[in-house]
Amino acid sequence: MTGWSKPYAFLSSLRRIIALVRKEFLALLRDPKSRFVVIGMPLLQFFVFAYAATFDVTHVRYAVLDESRTTESRELLARIEGSPSFRLVERLESAGQIPELIDTQRARLLLHVRSDSAECLAAGEPAELQVIADGRNSNVSSVATSYVSDIVAAYHVRRAADLGLPPPPIEVIARDSFNSTLRSRWTIVSGLAATIAMVVVMLLSSLLVAREREFGTFDQLLVAPFHQAEILTGKAVPGASLGSSTASCSRLPQCTGSTRPSAAPYPPCW
Repeated sequence: MTGWSKPYAFLSSLRRIIALVRKEFLALLRDPKSRFVVIGMPLLQFFVFAYAATFDVTHVRYAVLDESRTTESRELLARIEGSPSFRLVERLESAGQIPELIDTQRARLLLHVRSDSAECLAAGEPAELQVIADGRNSNVSSVATSYVSDIVAAYHVRRAADLGLPPPPIEVIARDSFNSTLRSRWTIVSGLAATIAMVVVMLLSSLLVAREREFGTFDQLLVAPFHQAEILTGKAVPGASLGSSTASCSRLPQCTGSTRPSAAPYPPCW
């Protein structure tokens, strides 16, 4: 009989855990608040974090003060205007309009092309482009200024090639294989499933214990023939299984490739 005691105790403990897990599942499915936590809240968080909480800087309002009015300045400004990151709102006639434009937040960025820019380029000297950014939103200002710097650098390389001038000695070209469009939505959503699953597990486990306390059935559970480890396991398994199911369902569209961002080809190796 001694040899059968340990397997019998394990099977008896397993039956008690299964009964407790079944009870918790039934309680979750019958409670409308718990059903919202399992189904409604993950869907709401996916939409909020994927479409509302974005780090993409697009359609930045900017104004232009072009004192040069030459072919070179118009070509550079056309490159900036054609970028989806910027939206031209006004063309200024004098520098006196700049303070009011920035103070009233009609534009977050101002591009000032000096009158001698074309002469400096023709003489082989560096031409200055003044960029005035609204510092009240430092994140947008820094990112937009970086975008302008990239566009100006690309214009410089293209103009040097057209004139037959030597290109910069070292040119860094960054190509992203995953998320080639650099949209922050794909970066957030790819790791959002695990975060939401963790939140669902913690909320469901706390709701199960809180509901038992409110109804007064938790004390009855303590005096029942359950070990502490069995109670903890029975309370944790429903939340963990539902959280894993939520994470798996959220990853299903990405695994099928229906919503997967296009991957850029790998650059050749020299």
